[in-house]
Amino acid sequence: MDRRQNEGTIPTLVGTGFLVTALVVYITSAVVSLLIFLYGLILVWLQPSVWKSRIARIIIVVQLLNCMRFVIRIIASFVVIKSEFGCRAILFVNNVLALLPVNLCIYCVLHLQLVIIHKVSPQKRWPTLVLMSLAIGIAIIPASAFLYTPPSMIDIASYCSVPKLVQRRYYIFLVCTISVWQYFSGIVGAISVAIIGIHIVKTRKSSRRILALSLYAYHPSYNVIAQSKSKMLHRALLTIIWYPITPILSLWLNTILYTVGYYRRTTFNGLEYVNVVFLGLQSVLLGIALIVNPTICDAYKRQIKSRLNNPKGKNKDRLVSSRPLWQDSSNTLRGLPPHVNIESASSLDMLSDTLSAFSE
Repeated sequence: MDRRQNEGTIPTLVGTGFLVTALVVYITSAVVSLLIFLYGLILVWLQPSVWKSRIARIIIVVQLLNCMRFVIRIIASFVVIKSEFGCRAILFVNNVLALLPVNLCIYCVLHLQLVIIHKVSPQKRWPTLVLMSLAIGIAIIPASAFLYTPPSMIDIASYCSVPKLVQRRYYIFLVCTISVWQYFSGIVGAISVAIIGIHIVKTRKSSRRILALSLYAYHPSYNVIAQSKSKMLHRALLTIIWYPITPILSLWLNTILYTVGYYRRTTFNGLEYVNVVFLGLQSVLLGIALIVNPTICDAYKRQIKSRLNNPKGKNKDRLVSSRPLWQDSSNTLRGLPPHVNIESASSLDMLSDTLSAFSE
């Protein structure tokens, strides 16, 4: 098996088979993310109310960021860059775009946890500011080390000619700037999803009561009371499970490979093919996260229903107001009995507007 290595901004194995595979995967991943992004934009154009959903906005923008990530990776892997600053900039942007989409998705899960479990009001701005700042900062600040760290300090001749098997200092540099944060995002997301799942199981009775009282504002034909515990949990987790799965499947193997390669001083050509495919899975997983998002699903169903019911009529936005109940101008919950706890309904509304799996 060919053990030759290629030196470059992002080193790859030498060999026509591997290079073709990597190029096909990267191009396909970029196209998939671009198509999903356009799908989201078309829905926003047809149903403007979709853009009012915070999570829908994030998951649509994430598709564009992921598309840009694979375009940059193609440049870094296959284009010969002679400018040292150019190589630094490419590495910085590549690492930021690899982690930022994932961090934004984890932000969605953490914000949901704060609202439905810790009873933080969705109206408060500080959770959004803090979580969003952390998501962006964790993606940008560690990766910025590529812009100012001298190559001699980390045992490489140049950022334009990084060997496949790196030395000790550069390996530590990669761990501190990339690996730790990729593991961090996946672990935090998985823990948060587990906490939300446990909470759904423990509070299923009260959740059904609140959901039933809120049917009028959302989906009058949907009988929440009939939902079993397992189905409620399944629908909730189906919506948010893609967020922690994304970094675990698409980023962790890459980190494991260069860690094992550093200690074993060898490459694993077969696993390199698997690694490239897993990197491309990020586009698929993020695409699924958009497609199963309740706001996106509802907009698509309403658009199809509108087309079927009125094929020759004008396209009217028939979305139920995306304005949460807790933002009602009368400061009351219309259509709900007066004894319903507003804070509970606010938590429910955030769940429905954001990542709710209880809506159809």
